[in-house]
Amino acid sequence: MSTKRTRAVRAATGLSPLFTPEEVAAYEPQGPSRTFRHFCSAFQLVGGKTDEYLTKADPVAYAEFHQKLHADAAVLLGVPSEGYATYNSKLGPIYPNMKGDWFGQTIVELHKRSIKAFGYVTLGWNAHYLAEHPEYSSSCWYGPRSLCLNSPYLDLIIGYCEEVLTNYPVDGLRFDILDQGSECRCKSCRRLHRAWFGKAMPARWTDDRQRSEFRRRSLLLAMQRIHAACKAAKPSVEIWHNQLNLYQHNMPLEGLAYVDIAYMENGDAFGQLFHITMSGKSSVIVGKLENLPHDQMRLCTALGAHGYTYIMARHFDCLPPATEKLAQAWRVEMKWTAPGPRENARSRPETVAKLAPFYEMVSHIEPYLVNARPVYHNIGLVYCEATRLRYKDFDRTDYVCAMRGFAEAFLARSAAVEFVNSPALVGQNLRRFKVLVLPETSGLKPAELDALRRYVKQGGHLILTGEALRYDEEGWPLREPALSKEMNLGNVFNMPAAGIISKVGKGTITFIRKPTTEELVARVDSFAPALPVTVTSRKGNPVAILTQQPSKKRWVLHLIGDGNYGVTIDRRFASPTRVVEQFPAKGWNAKVAMDKRGMTIKVAGKATDRLLVLS
Repeated sequence: MSTKRTRAVRAATGLSPLFTPEEVAAYEPQGPSRTFRHFCSAFQLVGGKTDEYLTKADPVAYAEFHQKLHADAAVLLGVPSEGYATYNSKLGPIYPNMKGDWFGQTIVELHKRSIKAFGYVTLGWNAHYLAEHPEYSSSCWYGPRSLCLNSPYLDLIIGYCEEVLTNYPVDGLRFDILDQGSECRCKSCRRLHRAWFGKAMPARWTDDRQRSEFRRRSLLLAMQRIHAACKAAKPSVEIWHNQLNLYQHNMPLEGLAYVDIAYMENGDAFGQLFHITMSGKSSVIVGKLENLPHDQMRLCTALGAHGYTYIMARHFDCLPPATEKLAQAWRVEMKWTAPGPRENARSRPETVAKLAPFYEMVSHIEPYLVNARPVYHNIGLVYCEATRLRYKDFDRTDYVCAMRGFAEAFLARSAAVEFVNSPALVGQNLRRFKVLVLPETSGLKPAELDALRRYVKQGGHLILTGEALRYDEEGWPLREPALSKEMNLGNVFNMPAAGIISKVGKGTITFIRKPTTEELVARVDSFAPALPVTVTSRKGNPVAILTQQPSKKRWVLHLIGDGNYGVTIDRRFASPTRVVEQFPAKGWNAKVAMDKRGMTIKVAGKATDRLLVLS
C-alpha cells in the first residue's frame, strides 16, 4: 500500500500514529520567519460542553478556509485553553468525541495546499482540565484559569511539546505564556525561593521588589525549559510566545533569548522596529495586523512584519460562523458586542472580506520582503532592560512612552530608527551612529558606559533625556548620574531643567530634562540633518520606506500612501541608479532623475500598495 493510501486509511480510522517517525524526522519545518500570512481559527474559551468540541470539525473545510484567506500558515490548536488535546496524546485527555486525529489530519490537508502548520499550546490557563483533574490545581492554583509554572504542571506542558514535535511534521510551535502569579506557595515555589534568595518564602510579601524579582525569574526559567526541550526534540523548529513583548510592560524581555522570533499582538511599526533591532531576531510577528488602518498595515509590512491574526471560532467545527446572521446571534450570546470583542468574532465571509485582499497583496510582494531590512537613519536609541527596575512592579510603560514619540516622529518622516540593546554597545563600532539618544535610559553596566565614553570622545553625539543614567543596574538611585563628570552636572538634584551641551573629546553630550518630541527631533537634526529618504507632496503625508535585500543586491522602495509625490534617496545611505521592477505593474508610473544628492523619483497614478525595486 502506498504512503498516501496508508495515511488515508489511518486518517479515516483514527489509527495512531498518522505519520511515521521517519517522516517526522525528515520533515524540514518552514517556520514563521519564512512565512508572512498567518491565521488562527481560535476555538478556545468560547464555552460549550466538552463532549461537543470538534464533533463537526472537518480538516478539509478548515484548510480550504485558510486557502480563501490567502494564508500561508495556520496556527493550529494542539492543546487549547481547556486542556484537552486535539491529537492522540498519551499524556493527557483528548476531546472525547473528536473524530480521529484532527490535529494530524488537518496538517495533512494544510500541507496539501502549501499552507504551513504551526502547533499551538496554551500555557497557564486550562480551566476545564483543572476542574476534572484536581491534582494539578491543589496548592499550585492561584487564580482563575491560571497555573503555577514552577510546579510539575510545566513538565506536562513540556511533555506535550515533545509529543507534538516527535509525532507530527509541524512547522513551528507557539505558546500562550500569560503570567506567573507570585501568590502561589506550592512546594516548587518555596524550593526555588530558597535557592534564589537564600531564605524561606514569606507567607505574604512585604518586599515588592523581591516579589517582582521572583516572578521574573520564574517566567525566565519556564521559557528556558520550554526552549531547551523543544530544541532537543526538533532543533530546526521555531518557537515563540505570546505576551513576551515590549507592550507587556513587566514581562522580562531577557526571555527573547529563548524564542526564535518575536511576537506582538496588537503591534505597530514602533514596537516592530524595537523588536527587530533590539532583540537581534531577524523578523517579528505582528498580531491582529488587520485591525490597524491600511497605511499602518502597509508600513508594518514594509518594515518586515510577518502578519498574523486570529478570529474566534465555534467549538464544534473549529471555524468562525458561516454567515453574518449566525455570527451576530453568537456575538449576542457570548456578549461580544463591544468594539474590541466584536472585531475578534467575525463571520467567515466578513473575515475573508477583511483579510483576504491584504494577504493576497502580500503574497505578490513577498519576494521583496524575504530577508529584507530597513535602511536605517544614522541615529540610535539606546535601550537597557534594567531601566524598568526603577519603576514600580518593574513596569516599563513610562520608559516606552519616552521612546515612542521620538521613533514615530522619524517614521512619519520616512526614517527608520535603530534601537541598540545596551549589551551590544560593547565590542562594536558605534561610529555608524551620528547620534545616540538615551531617553530615560538607566542601569548601564560599567563596560557599557565606557563604550559611550569612547563613542563621544571619537566624535559621536550623545543625548540624554529625563532621568537617564540616574539609576544603577538594580534600579536604585545613584548619588550622581553616570557620566556626570564628563558633563559637569554636579549633584543629581541640581540637574538643570533646560538643555546643556558639554564638549567631550571630539564629540558632545547633551542633557535635556523634559524635551517635547519636537524639541528632541530638532536637537537630533542639528547633529544629523540628512535623512535616508525625503518625501515631498502637495497632498497628505505619504511615507516611503527604503529596505535592502543584500542577497539580491537590490533595494525596495515601499510607497505608503497613494497619489502623486516625489521621493529623494540620499546617496550617503543607499546608492541605487535605476528602477528594475514595479508593483503593481500597471496603473501608475515612476520617473527617475539622478543628481549629486542621489536618486529622485516622481510617482503618479491611481494604483495602490505600490513599490519599486531598485538596483
